[in-house]
Amino acid sequence: MPMSAPLENYSQVNRAEGLQVFTFRCVSCSRYHPSRNDGNSVSNYAVRQSDGCFLCRPCSVVEEQRDLQGTSRAVGYISQDGKRVTTFIGGVLMIITESHLRRPPFGRRTTWADPKYYTFHATDVWGQRWVGQGCGPGVIAHFRRMK
Repeated sequence: MPMSAPLENYSQVNRAEGLQVFTFRCVSCSRYHPSRNDGNSVSNYAVRQSDGCFLCRPCSVVEEQRDLQGTSRAVGYISQDGKRVTTFIGGVLMIITESHLRRPPFGRRTTWADPKYYTFHATDVWGQRWVGQGCGPGVIAHFRRMK
């Protein structure tokens, strides 16, 4: 059952700083966690797309890792050092075993600032092997499970 919107559950409003502090309950671990809204972004939780329930950051990483088992395609962020595929908040999804700088496919646009194109081989936390492509460290890459 979806929880009510977190912005309706304010426990404190700090008008001087423009911050709205509230508490939400994670549906996975059942704990209450503080969070805040500075007007630009809300931090410290994720919303499960299938049912709109709220998850704390550690539980959201575990859920994303679990989701890798039931899919053949995935999207993740390449860490700055180029050794890991992570979630938006930095939880590890895969370890990159190989990366190769390639020429972009004809007609494929890369970033203007860094026109590089990489292919990746990675192993997820469950031991499954994946192959992916993207513009390199610091940006997202698209992966598909190897057969």
